[in-house]
Amino acid sequence: MRTLIFLCLVPFSLGDTVLVTTGYNKENGELASCEIIDLTSGQVCAPVPDFPLTLKGAGGALLGGIPTVCGGYSSATNEFQNICYQFNQAGNEWVEFAVMELTRYAPYVIALSDNELWITGGTSFDGETDQVDGLVPGYTKTTEILSADGTVRRGPDLPEPSHSHCMALMDGQIYLIGGEATYSSKATYRLDLSSFEAGNWIDNGEMEYKRYGHACDVFEDQHGKKEVVAVGGDGYGTAEVYSVSHGKWHSAPDTTKAMFYPQAVTIGNTFGIMGGSGYDFTYWDDLLEYGQHAWTQRGNLALQVPRREFVAIAVPDSYCVPQ
Repeated sequence: MRTLIFLCLVPFSLGDTVLVTTGYNKENGELASCEIIDLTSGQVCAPVPDFPLTLKGAGGALLGGIPTVCGGYSSATNEFQNICYQFNQAGNEWVEFAVMELTRYAPYVIALSDNELWITGGTSFDGETDQVDGLVPGYTKTTEILSADGTVRRGPDLPEPSHSHCMALMDGQIYLIGGEATYSSKATYRLDLSSFEAGNWIDNGEMEYKRYGHACDVFEDQHGKKEVVAVGGDGYGTAEVYSVSHGKWHSAPDTTKAMFYPQAVTIGNTFGIMGGSGYDFTYWDDLLEYGQHAWTQRGNLALQVPRREFVAIAVPDSYCVPQ
């Protein structure tokens, strides 16, 4: 058995279990609760303690083997966050780990290596943002790199200010997909890790639909061919696939329902999405799996608390303790 954490979308091939924390739903508002589910069996594992804040729109991934969550917004304090927290498994508690240069709501966090996270874009009250229609806060194209020793340094800028975007790493290329600035975007870009520090982004073509608050991941088909899948957001229930061999985006089967701010999960060699909300603010608790160019519902799997704007991180087996 292998394991995932739900805090933001960062695909790791560690396994098929998810820990869910933070997020938002209409009944409860912002959330701090955590839940852990084995995606293979549907077993509910013993939860870890609540996150220190009720929060939505944070980002996170494993850093040095430790679940790490950064940024977000809490209406309880009416504050955008610049703190990164880690889960101390030995002490069974969340602890403050690092402070980012900027507060960031709805950034995207992706692991560059076991020991570095790339925290990108988002909405901020701080400097170096682009105001939209004169409003503050603004969207930022700045990024930060968080190391496993807790140090933070400036990273290469995004090609444009953005929040609620999505990123995927495939074959040494980071794909930047959609997002929102003055309006949601069809734009996609890619950045070769060999020229990462220079920030030499390459235009990767437009999707058919504008998307923000969507999910994305790398999918490997039955022939071993890798593709990037983008689904949901303000593209509603639509999905698209980027084919490296053809160098363009093409339509994939719809999910049959609108999905705003779902999270992507890795289930063995397949790709799935969980949670999110519909256009009428119905909050989803189920998981849809993509395979053989079709979406199927995993009937034995459900979040205990439906939510959107949460985070997903892969964790070791030891995080899943049977109840």
